[in-house]
Amino acid sequence: MGTLTIAEQASDPDEPVAGDQVIFPKTDGEMYTHVNGGSVRRVLLAPTDYVAGQVPVFTDDGLVWTDYTRPNLLINGDFRLDQIREGTTYTFSAGGGQGHLDGWVVSVSGAGGIQFQAVQDPDYPRHNALRMKCSTADASVAAGDYCVLYQIIEGYKLTDLGVGTSSAGWITIQFDVKGLPAGDYGLGLVNGNADRSYCTVVTIPDTGRHTITKTVRLDQTGTWNYTNGRGMYVLLVLMGGTSQQTSTYDEWKADASYFPSTQANFLSSTSNEAYIGRIQLIPSRVPLPFNVVDYGAELARAQRYFEKTYDPGVAIQTGSANGGALYRYADVANTGQHTIPWYFKVTKRTTPTMQSYSWATGTAGYFWCDGTADRAVAFNNTGLNASFVYHASGASITYRYGHCTADARLL
Repeated sequence: MGTLTIAEQASDPDEPVAGDQVIFPKTDGEMYTHVNGGSVRRVLLAPTDYVAGQVPVFTDDGLVWTDYTRPNLLINGDFRLDQIREGTTYTFSAGGGQGHLDGWVVSVSGAGGIQFQAVQDPDYPRHNALRMKCSTADASVAAGDYCVLYQIIEGYKLTDLGVGTSSAGWITIQFDVKGLPAGDYGLGLVNGNADRSYCTVVTIPDTGRHTITKTVRLDQTGTWNYTNGRGMYVLLVLMGGTSQQTSTYDEWKADASYFPSTQANFLSSTSNEAYIGRIQLIPSRVPLPFNVVDYGAELARAQRYFEKTYDPGVAIQTGSANGGALYRYADVANTGQHTIPWYFKVTKRTTPTMQSYSWATGTAGYFWCDGTADRAVAFNNTGLNASFVYHASGASITYRYGHCTADARLL
């Protein structure tokens, strides 16, 4: 085991031997540390700066207390989860629309079209990334046109950040990009009421891979949701017209403008293809390595907002998908309302919107009955922890089975 030496020094000491570390004060009144093979760094571990649960981390500024043990406030930051499509491509033609991967929304409006898909990260195969490709060019951007990737953080996650008060804390947003055309892109933060916003400019020098880091002091005023509603939007602008543009950067303001006036246009050409991945927003003033969350834990976080009976890896509306299907068998065929309970794995954010799918055909609104036909079903007594599916028709049925989804997403 190496030696830790604490000694008073008038100047930087000689480099320690392998495995050793020296901590020393200098005449400027600051503490410094020197580890074998490393540079001299200032120690910033003032006891008065410590907050319960923090850990010491080396940064370019020295050793600091930070919140590395706290989770990423964004879910699915490496795009491992796609419960709806399970990795198939979303395509929006000219005219726009919205598409969803657990936690994330891609929203497009205007003449441009886009494809996006959760794929293996081309540089970090242990992670996924979001692959986006311009499918229809919008070279002449109208005032109301936009293409935005965003996630809405639930209000409960903001409760200990002090946002909206004089004690508002700091957050650091980090993500990787590859393939974005050179130019300026907006990174926006907006409250749930869309009357407080923050715009900072992400300047991409070329189409290579870049890690983007932005540190922001949270808003000290405004109205913010601290319960199960829209707490804060986190938005990356890929294209945006003048109607929401601003030239006020790196400060909070009383509007919802978060497109920079120098905004680049990802939808300018169908040759544009980019990857975005390893996105995290952490309550810290310093950037930290991407925090990979256990798959089961990350799936549970996502299921607060969207859950399905289909097995992982099986897209919704898949026919002949037996695993996990809800099922009921009656000894004697009858014409009553045959109720089947579904108890959710995770308590939902709010009362979810329920949907059913035939086991055999994948048709929405139906269950497969007696091996011969789809019959319509409905839901009752839906709450945060369960729902009950039943056949409202008077048809005589012996057995029936199908799949369901519970949707409590923030959109």
